[in-house]
Formats: sequence, structure tokens, C-alpha cells
Amino acid sequence: MGLGSKAKALQTVADRAEQLYAQLMDIRERLARIEDDIEDSSDRVVTIERELEEQRVILDALAEDAGLDIERRIAEASITHAESSGDTNEGGDTDATEEGAAATEDEATEGGNSTAEDGTDDE
Repeated sequence: MGLGSKAKALQTVADRAEQLYAQLMDIRERLARIEDDIEDSSDRVVTIERELEEQRVILDALAEDAGLDIERRIAEASITHAESSGDTNEGGDTDATEEGAAATEDEATEGGNSTAEDGTDDE
């Protein structure tokens, strides 16, 4: 093998090393942008969670002023959701849904709340 072929092989290795270095720098830049995007997204999530908590406090206060039983309504919505999910989810736990429905009905009758009173609350 002559000196020219060794120089050519060495040049090929050097060219390949430059290509790899350029690719590595590109990957580092992309990773830095991804990290920035993740940080921005995290900040947005924190802001949204804070705003959601503020809205919950306001809604709870409004519901309390209006005399609405939020916990009961959430339980009813959960039961309705579980029942509709149970139709498409074969082998689901229907016993827990039925127990929750019975508990909600018991709470409604114990608290003296009737469905007639609830009809005026849905605005």
C-alpha cells in the first residue's frame, strides 16, 4: 500500500469524523430546543393548574351560595359515566357502580333533598 492510498484512507476517516461531529452538534441543538419546550410546557401546566384551582374555589363558593350539593352531583356524574363505560367495557365492575348508586340515593333521601328541588338548580 502506497503513501497515496494511506493518505486517501486517512482523508476518508477525517471526512467521516467531520460528518459525525456535525450530526452530533445538530442533535445537541435539537435536544436543547426540546428541553426549552419541555420547560415552557411545564410552566404552562403550572399556570393552568393554578387557574383551575382558582376557578374551583369560585365555583364552590357560587354553588354554596346557590345551595347546590356539589359532591352529590359529582357522585351522580361519576355513576352515570361508569354506567355508560360499563356498557362498552365487558366484564367491568358493575357491583361498585351499583353500590355507589345506592349510596347516592341514600344520601339524597337522608339529606331531605328531593328531585323536585334539584330541578330548579339546573340553570
